[in-house]
Amino acid sequence: MTYTGKPTRVAVAGTGWRAEFFMRICAALPERFELCGIMYHSDKGRASVADRGVPLVSTLDELAALKPDYMVLSLKGVAMFDAMRFCAQRGIPALCETFGARTVDELNDMYALLKGARIQFAEQYQFQPLNAARLALARSGALGQVYHVRMSIPTRYHPVSLMRLALGAGQRLPVITARAYSHAVLKGPGRAGDPVGESEFAARQEVVTLDYGDVQAVNDFEDMQHRSFMRSNYFLIRGGRGEIVNEQATWMIDPLTPCNVELKREMAGAGVDLQGLFLRGVSGGAMGWLYTNQFMPARLYDDELAVAECMARMADYAQGGAGFWGLEDEFTDMYFAILTGVALDSGDAIRAQRQSWMD
Repeated sequence: MTYTGKPTRVAVAGTGWRAEFFMRICAALPERFELCGIMYHSDKGRASVADRGVPLVSTLDELAALKPDYMVLSLKGVAMFDAMRFCAQRGIPALCETFGARTVDELNDMYALLKGARIQFAEQYQFQPLNAARLALARSGALGQVYHVRMSIPTRYHPVSLMRLALGAGQRLPVITARAYSHAVLKGPGRAGDPVGESEFAARQEVVTLDYGDVQAVNDFEDMQHRSFMRSNYFLIRGGRGEIVNEQATWMIDPLTPCNVELKREMAGAGVDLQGLFLRGVSGGAMGWLYTNQFMPARLYDDELAVAECMARMADYAQGGAGFWGLEDEFTDMYFAILTGVALDSGDAIRAQRQSWMD
């Protein structure tokens, strides 16, 4: 990525929970990003961002008039698509939050209108530090040819991106099977905070398989698993010469010589370390750094680091650099997520078909 030392002007359309991520990152990294304006949709939304100290506007035209280097679109439903089309028609680079399309026809219609637009998506899970380290190790060849992936990642579309990346599947077409179950589970922390007292809730578990024939990927996720004290976030990448299981990796140097490595988060700020509290990176023993934090010493947690990576890559893309998760990748993720819903409802194995955005 090219970093010129001049802050990138970022305008945010939206005031919701995800939009706040982009605003916080601009505040934490003022040398990298300048928040130049926010578009709101309601008085409540306007009030929630009134302390940001930037122009607050109510239309996309007003937001574009602030001359951002790119817009962040973090909206819902029709408003999201209208904003994407607005940017496409005017050639404005746009970094879009991931969104949920309802039907395959809707995806194809959207692609026909947006094809060629300067749009990328904040599909950040690949850039979370441990995920980035795992993918880097898998790509190094140490594990041999990767043929099986198993994980526990929230939503139906985020895991698809990681499955495809870990397997190197690109836009290959899998057979998708999915099953759902319900279990009584002790309620833990949620987006709104910690629980008050002890209670159970009906947790939905979805087990989804993408079967490409020679390689496979499975996502097994239960409601609120990513916030739970009692549930692990599992990640397996298995190849012909080794595998990664969560933060442990093993591969064979030769038939009688295994290499065992811990994917270790290297933190500053513990004990008498007075550098500040931040992640330096993820090391992999003799492999060295598998992930380095380009945003230290800012105090950002893993998902914020991943979103910041999307924003930095978008800054480069807006200046003519390479894309990182464009329409074709995002629409493939959404397509497989839609087919997952079909498989869950029908109980059938669903074979993906080639769509208009695919090579």
